[in-house]
Formats: sequence, C-alpha cells, structure tokens
Amino acid sequence: MEIGIRAKYILSFHENQPKVIENGSLIISGNKISAVQTHQDISTDEVYDFPQHVLMPGLVNAHTHAAMTLFRGWADDIPLHSWLNDYIWPIEAKLTPELVEIGAKMAAVESIKSGCTMVNSMYWYPQSEAKAFHSMGVRLLSGPPIITGVTKLKDNEKLIANWHGKDDLIRVALNPHAPYTVSAEEYKEVYQYKQDFNEKTNLPPLFIHTHLAEGKGELKLIQDFAVKNGFEVETSIKSPVEYLAKLDILDEQMIAAHSVECSDNDLKILKEHNVGISANPVANMKLGHNIPRIDKMAGGNRVGLGTDGPSSNNNLDLFETMKMAALTQKSKNQDPSIIPASKSLQMATYQGANVLGWANSGAIKEKYLADLIIIDLKQPHLRPITNYNSLISHLVYSAHGQDVTDVMINGKWRMRNNSIIDFNMDEFIDKFDTNVYDLINS
Repeated sequence: MEIGIRAKYILSFHENQPKVIENGSLIISGNKISAVQTHQDISTDEVYDFPQHVLMPGLVNAHTHAAMTLFRGWADDIPLHSWLNDYIWPIEAKLTPELVEIGAKMAAVESIKSGCTMVNSMYWYPQSEAKAFHSMGVRLLSGPPIITGVTKLKDNEKLIANWHGKDDLIRVALNPHAPYTVSAEEYKEVYQYKQDFNEKTNLPPLFIHTHLAEGKGELKLIQDFAVKNGFEVETSIKSPVEYLAKLDILDEQMIAAHSVECSDNDLKILKEHNVGISANPVANMKLGHNIPRIDKMAGGNRVGLGTDGPSSNNNLDLFETMKMAALTQKSKNQDPSIIPASKSLQMATYQGANVLGWANSGAIKEKYLADLIIIDLKQPHLRPITNYNSLISHLVYSAHGQDVTDVMINGKWRMRNNSIIDFNMDEFIDKFDTNVYDLINS
C-alpha cells in the first residue's frame, strides 16, 4: 500500500546543502520513500496533509545509554569518575532485565516524542533494550559494554543471533567500554571478531562503539589500567587516540563517542581511518568537561550528534543538542559563522546515520528509509518564516522536541497528533515510577 504526505515545507539535503521544497509531497511505498514531489498531486489510498508544517528527516542520536532514564536526576552536579564510581555503578548493580526494559522503553517513548527515529545505545541487558525499542518501532543500535574482567565478547553472540538485522530496526554493536577499562588484547579480539563476522555474512555490518578521549587525564587512566592488568603502553604514545591507533583497530566501522580531548593530530588520525565520531556537547558541559572541537571535526571527520545518557544529560532532546553543538563553537571561537544551523541539522540527521552505518537513511530522498518527523510551525517561537534560511535557523535555534507532532519510522506512523500509536502513556509512566521507586529504595 502507498501512503501520500503533503506538507508546507519538505526539508532535506543535496550535496551537503539544505534543500527545501515548498508545497511538496512524498509517496511512501512499504518502508521506503518512493517519490519526492515538487507538487501536491497525490492519488494514493491514504493521504495525510500538513499545511502549516515542515516535514524533515528523523533525528539520529549517535550515542546514549538508553535505559539510564531510570537514573535521571539521581546524581547531578558531580564529576564524572565520582558520578560513576560512587553513584551510578553501585545502583546499576541492582538492575534486572525487567528494569532495563522499562527504562529503555521510556527512552524509546522520549525519543519518539522529541523526533528521534534512530538511537545508538551502550548498556547492560541489551536484549531488554532491543525488545523495548522494537516494541515501540524505533531503530536501535545496541550492545552490552565489554569491560575486562567483568564482561566478555562472547556475551554478544546470542544477542547478535537473536536481534542483529531484525526487521532492520535492531542492530548490534560491539561495545568495548573505554581504553581505561578494556585491555589491548581484548580490543584486538573485538576488532578481529568484527572483521570475521562482516566478511562471512550478508547481514548489516557489525560496528565497534567505544568511549574515547572523554576527559582530561584519560591517558594516565589507560596507563594505570595497563599496569594493573599486566600489559604495557608505549611511552611514546601521547593520547588515547594514538593508543588505539597503535593497536591497529581504527576503521570506518568504529564509532568514537565524545572525542573531546583530541589534538589536531588526533583528529587527523581519526579522519585518516574514517572513524565516525559522536559529539555530545550538552553532557560534556554538564559533567564539567571541555567542549568537543566540533568546528575542527566538521572540517573532514565523520560527525554525528549524541545526547549521552539521560542521567548525564537529563534528556534525549536532540534539538537542544543541535543548538548547543552550534553555539558552543561560536562562543569558543568568538565567530558566529562557525557551525551554521544547516551544519547542525546535517550532523543530527544523515551524517549521524552515516556514522552508525545505516545506509539510505537520515534524508528525505527516493529509495531512502521512510523515517521522518513533522513539526508544527504555527507556534509563536517559530515565526516569522521569511525565507528558507529562517526556516532552517528556527529548527536549530528556536525549536524544541515538544514541537514534533507526528513521527514515521520504517514507513509506519509511530506518533500522530502528539499521541504515540497504541500506547497508554499514563499507565506506562505509573509503572515506570513504581519500578524506579522500588529500585532506589531496595
């Protein structure tokens, strides 16, 4: 069956430049866009009209920890390693698959409500995250953290067999947590597993997703971890990026989350190996870290945007992240022309999808996946619209996740008129609150 959609504006990108069609339409066939039209003549069985709206690609959250909705507000205003060691890791020890499923479902709901159609999450009990996101129809790249002495690579095998490529909504990533928690040998083992899997199957490729260069002093943490676990780090290595490069594991199927403390040489190394980066400026600032060098990354690195976990950022609103990705660079460089609104939109849509390895997604184009969102422009904070540039500026500098009214993922409506399809929000929030209360007081 074909679906027709008419909209006041259709926003996409062509050759890295924004493209706006006024009074255009789409034809959706199955789970893909079959036509993008510059007119509104449609003869499909179903037609949806959005006369005061903009239709645009769904947003892509390139790095988060989805089920950490359970811990939103649990430990704020605390430095990262104290936050992890003294607050987060102790309460995570109480998690169960059922709790993770509830937390992940809340993340999927929040993602839909704020216009995010694809999420990359690293968290415990990823089977539960996959189940939750699949039930809500949101695309997910997920896998458990691999930590030397705690979890193992083989923990991914059942997850891959059960979920990788399922309806092309769920994919699995191999997630060595960070260079200061994973041995050199284990990083190499993960990389080889990824290579072997991708060579012998016709499934979507496995990716490696790791935290990298998130804060100052990380090289010292790597060196201390090496001593503790009986391996050596070459004294000539000057950064975490150089360390992973020496292991010969960097390639286009790696996602480096954060990459805040990166020198020009580090970014050059990541670019030469075509490593994808998830910049997470809001979470970095909240945890007292430096601002990622998005201005330098955007000069040639593959860059998407992430919120990080909802307990370190406190929300999953990529509209906020888009705005901060631009404003932080303008302020840092004292140059308002750096990272224009159109660049932030690119990083939050098709560039993010590219970083996650999801081909034919993140844009409104023929043969691309029908993952799209609708925003009501008839709002005081989104007026006036005097030209296409003002429309793009409003989407980055003025819009919020709450302005999204309708969401389609994989050719199916997941939210219509601000209501998630076939979902009782009040009942679910009551269940979520009860479980969080029991967890915190256990």
